[in-house]
Amino acid sequence: MVAEAADIHWLDFRRAIADPSLAANTNKTTLALRFDAAAPTQNYYLSESVILQANNRHELCAILIDDITDDLAGQEIAAFRKDCRAGVFHSC
Repeated sequence: MVAEAADIHWLDFRRAIADPSLAANTNKTTLALRFDAAAPTQNYYLSESVILQANNRHELCAILIDDITDDLAGQEIAAFRKDCRAGVFHSC
């Protein structure tokens, strides 16, 4: 997929949009938020791992998020706090 850097502006940003459909790859490292069934014709980098796809009318089709990793530190903090609530650690 060829993508270019862009400065994207939502001209009618107050207009409600439909909830996107969500799809992830099997190892959950890529997420696609699909807003429109139209085939995308343009791809724009919003950041290193985020791509916006637009149709031939320059309308939002999808947002692709890549390189998603598990928040292991956050999971460890949550487990520690859970153990504190359960009284496992006496110094909590």
